[in-house]
Amino acid sequence: MGLQQLAIERAPSNVLETDGHQILAMCLFLSTMAVLKAVLMAVRVGLPPTFAGVNPEARMSARARLGHDFP
Repeated sequence: MGLQQLAIERAPSNVLETDGHQILAMCLFLSTMAVLKAVLMAVRVGLPPTFAGVNPEARMSARARLGHDFP
């Protein structure tokens, strides 16, 4: 058995030797994250704006006019 034949036998079959289970697990993880993101985006559309009707600047100026201390 020559040196060239030994080198050919030990050459990797794939450039990236990744187990099939790892690839399937990563695909499952990424698809789960995509579904979760889609659900969160759909829920976000139905939520009201967070600061609807709240004007902190008006509250602070009203306190300043009344002479109250700021927290």
